Amino acid sequence: MKKEICLLVLAIALLALASCKSSLKSEESVSNINNALQDSVEVILEKHLVEYGAMDGVAIIMETESGKVRAMVGLEAKDDSAYVRADSLAASKHSSALMRTVSVLAALNTGKVKPDDMFDSGVGVFVYDNDTIYDHNWQKGGYGELTLWQALAYSSDIGILKAVDVRKMSFGQPLEVEGMKLDSCVQDSEMPWCYYAMGFQKITPLQMLAFYNAIANKDSIASPSSIVDIRGMLEGVVSKGLAKRAMSDKVKVAGMNGTIRNEDCTLTAEFCGYFPADKPKYTMLVSVHRKELPAAGGRMAGSIFKEIAEMMM
Repeated sequence: MKKEICLLVLAIALLALASCKSSLKSEESVSNINNALQDSVEVILEKHLVEYGAMDGVAIIMETESGKVRAMVGLEAKDDSAYVRADSLAASKHSSALMRTVSVLAALNTGKVKPDDMFDSGVGVFVYDNDTIYDHNWQKGGYGELTLWQALAYSSDIGILKAVDVRKMSFGQPLEVEGMKLDSCVQDSEMPWCYYAMGFQKITPLQMLAFYNAIANKDSIASPSSIVDIRGMLEGVVSKGLAKRAMSDKVKVAGMNGTIRNEDCTLTAEFCGYFPADKPKYTMLVSVHRKELPAAGGRMAGSIFKEIAEMMM
């Protein structure tokens, strides 16, 4: 299979990210908002942002089947103990470590890799061309051999990069998908393809939420078997991986955590997933923006996700 075909596979997976449906337009989103839910989400989000000393945060809830946004809250710090509404945060573009799931789904959809395939993350340091990639636990010696599902569950950028590298995917070319022309935001000459896999692709929280909602809704963004595989892997991220703080005794959760350092050296901790995992009713994204460490998507954003999910069920 030529790499152009691999790019087509990835672009199909990205379709839910790159093109928001009419239900995601701001004016329609507002009309679909559940005001009581909105208020409850704001209280929970603000409580945790105060606890974390965060600069700002976002929580967006989408009804899985319909794709309608039922709550969309953005809060930014006013002073040390108060936050003000800033719903524009939901529409602002930023880098997202949640892109790892996009990369893994694209790799699965080639048929060349499987969830149980092994990849060596070594000691957590990997030199790729002129770039050096570090896993988050490199100072502890790395993870060594990992299956692909473990690489996703433990947020091993090296494991995921090696899985994606099996297909030598390219990200810089425009192409047609179902009559739509999708263009890369950054040309290959400006950004090595590997950084897309790690999340250095600026998109909006709403676009990312739409992608995870497509997985929850079993939409045709990839082959049925690939969707089954990625859904199982997202359940494992919560039950066995770094997002255990999102796990609930009241409702089964599936999703992905991630933390990324921004260009200004601040950090964004995220969790996006859906519940109940077996028959999803809602898909939710939570994002917490901090000035400095500690910042952990599974612990911070995952805890907020869990509390909101339990409140709704």
